[in-house]
Amino acid sequence: MSGYRQRHRGALDAATVRIETKDASGKVIEHGTGILVTADWVLTCAHVVPPMGTPTVVYRGVEYPAEVLQRLPDRDGIKLYTFPDIALLKVGTPAEPLPQHTCVELEDREPGNRDDLYASGWPSIAGRPMWDTMSMKFDGQRGGEDADPLLYKTQDGQVQPGASGAGVVHLDSGKVVGIVKMTRDKTTNLGAVIVPMTTVFAKLAEFELPAKNQAAAPADEQASLEAHRRRLGWVLQAVLNELDAITEQPRRSMLKVLRVEPVGQVDINDLALELLGISLDDLRRALRALAEAQHEHRQAVYLLRATACWSSVRDKPWVAPDGAALLAAEREFPRPHVVHIDCATVRTVEMYVGRAALKPDWHTVAVKALDAETDPETGLPAGLLHSIRAELLANAGLPWENEDEVRRGWQTERSRNAALRQARELLLVLPAETGELDEDLLERLKAAFPAVLFAISSRQLSRGIAGSPLLLSVPAALDAENEEEAVATYTAIERQLEEVAGR
Repeated sequence: MSGYRQRHRGALDAATVRIETKDASGKVIEHGTGILVTADWVLTCAHVVPPMGTPTVVYRGVEYPAEVLQRLPDRDGIKLYTFPDIALLKVGTPAEPLPQHTCVELEDREPGNRDDLYASGWPSIAGRPMWDTMSMKFDGQRGGEDADPLLYKTQDGQVQPGASGAGVVHLDSGKVVGIVKMTRDKTTNLGAVIVPMTTVFAKLAEFELPAKNQAAAPADEQASLEAHRRRLGWVLQAVLNELDAITEQPRRSMLKVLRVEPVGQVDINDLALELLGISLDDLRRALRALAEAQHEHRQAVYLLRATACWSSVRDKPWVAPDGAALLAAEREFPRPHVVHIDCATVRTVEMYVGRAALKPDWHTVAVKALDAETDPETGLPAGLLHSIRAELLANAGLPWENEDEVRRGWQTERSRNAALRQARELLLVLPAETGELDEDLLERLKAAFPAVLFAISSRQLSRGIAGSPLLLSVPAALDAENEEEAVATYTAIERQLEEVAGR
């Protein structure tokens, strides 16, 4: 599957090497696996490179000479699989350097119980080293020597001799949390014993491995699930919650139309990331497949509303990423600007809010049109003032609509304070008649509602407010024609989902 977990597996596979230790006659006396952690360093187990032999590293089918920088323990006459059983190799020479390659990022954080782990390497199968992969579950700590709990154990994966030194990647973070030390039982899927990165970093402290690994393998912000959570905010969690309620077959139906073939059961994290960031047309096909499979459209419509803000039209994002970031930042200011979003429709404003919402409880409300009558206290148009107050009170659970009720409610300190405390949950979109807006009105608006975030959606600002210091302009990703297409497509998808489900 083309999701983040498969990318993590592929990254580890690409950084995995075979290690052979030979005696003076050239006979292989030990073999195992290692991982590239810098441009020319390989991490493996000490027992894979015993002192009585000379190690070589096989990478992409080519042998490279290797020098042992550190082997722990490193004493003759003892079993080299005793704690900590780690070795660091320098691979290649100026005459025979390793080719350019990627490295895996190392992490010393302990996985959670039954977290998904993955390893790959060259275990002995039928008496010879053969490439194999190992999927496992984290099973907690196992005491090392001197009663130190410095080893991990796994379960639900069969590990054969020869896999020693293989990197073990956490499939959510994409980072290597340890290396395989030994199998727990080579005949069953009991799993492996792992040397954690906590131990590796501590025992190899003089080599400054964390810093050098970071320099060689910068974190892939697009790959890790943690990075996606930071980038997508609450949208990802909302999509995951909805997908969790969908059964296996409809999930597979969505992936099938996206030309993705899952390996085993569909992982909802993978599916969520497939839905976020695709074209509106592809999103239409996936959600149509869901509605058809379920004979019901409500979940498909909810997913449309949650994911469309990350969709694209004609290879351009509906929402400009830097524009969404500006909007998200403005929400956190105690006295935000009035935000101008370069678009023609409230639907696009909703998309900006969806993409900018790193936290839940943020939605868009369009306030009513301006009018000629002026409120004597604030100097604002009376209809606009009433509409803003009514929306703020309703958001605080005080849904008054009558003008007198709203006025009395706002004059009550308790109600007014409750409304203003929760104002960050709203983006109030000012009327489309921006020709009536001028800097004087913006000043009065911000004086009356300093903590409220307002937006103007318009392709062209009036001269009265263009360049105002009270205004923050957010860039557009789509021109007027493509925005019109995006809005029309979105509306058509909603209609089609209802029609498909009704058949």
